[in-house]
Amino acid sequence: MDLSSWKLWLEEPGGESEKDWFTDPAHGDDPEPEDRWMFKPTRPERSPDEASAEYAASIIADLISVPSADVRLAVLNGQAGCISRNVIRTRGHSFSEGSAFLSGHVENFDPKDRKARGHSAENIVSV
Repeated sequence: MDLSSWKLWLEEPGGESEKDWFTDPAHGDDPEPEDRWMFKPTRPERSPDEASAEYAASIIADLISVPSADVRLAVLNGQAGCISRNVIRTRGHSFSEGSAFLSGHVENFDPKDRKARGHSAENIVSV
């Protein structure tokens, strides 16, 4: 999807990588939560197939009836990546990343640590 005509809705402060929320201009200035999409550019230090892998996982999850985000491949200002539909479907609800829970269980955990120290299967299971 070409996002060149989409509007920036909100800059996303959370997570380890740069990403922002966008809306299709067809949905107006106050879009419903399900009309908001997060653009995640492919990160140069990761695999060039990062976005494709996320898209494939979304399709496979749908095929086997596992709830997951709706993901599409996208391009914004020449930058390849993917967009993920907001999983919040009702105004007034919120979402907490798993790192918020790790912070309470892992000493000195830093959710912005790009090396993801403290983010392990063992720590996730303990949460």
